[in-house]
Amino acid sequence: MLITKRAKDTILALKALSGGAMQAANMADVTPKFIVLASTTSGNHPFSHIAVEDKSNRYAFEASINLDALREVLTDYKSQIIGTVYIGKRKGFMDEFQEELEKLASEFENVKLLPVNEAIDSYCEQLESQIKHS
Repeated sequence: MLITKRAKDTILALKALSGGAMQAANMADVTPKFIVLASTTSGNHPFSHIAVEDKSNRYAFEASINLDALREVLTDYKSQIIGTVYIGKRKGFMDEFQEELEKLASEFENVKLLPVNEAIDSYCEQLESQIKHS
């Protein structure tokens, strides 16, 4: 089915993102280091606010993960989430959240914490099945 292929190809492309205005100069890796993938019954994007700016250092931008907000979304939107929620996190990126993310994943039957590429691949497999059965 063409829609399935397009959807999967788009999501799989996240693993190989490249580009940026200064790519050649700074060799920046723009692939995701943290990702949340989920299918929902609504068009709402409930995970949009879980990555936040840590404003404790006014001289530098630092990102943070609001785990309480993530936990709240997983609870509040439980009836709208279809299948498994895949959380992907690359080792070496925000390692201070690893234990808490593992704890969070163990609290919810439908949440899996995986390396980023594995999360993307697993979600694409789920998505293919969901599209076939819709």
